[in-house]
Amino acid sequence: MVPVLKRIMEAADGTRLDDLELAEGYSRIDLAGFLDMLVEDGFIHFSEDADANRTWRPASRLARLWWKRSRLT
Repeated sequence: MVPVLKRIMEAADGTRLDDLELAEGYSRIDLAGFLDMLVEDGFIHFSEDADANRTWRPASRLARLWWKRSRLT
């Protein structure tokens, strides 16, 4: 799931759910659980448009800084 987090943390304008690619062996249910956990832990957040499409972003500058220093990339 590191590629999903990387995509969210490095996107300048946020990342739509449809733009997140799953690694082999993971389902959309796995992705939903992963994203929910990251929201709950304060790493990412989302906004929804009128059609309930979500766009994911880092939750704060601190989360973005953590990502840059994490060496997970």
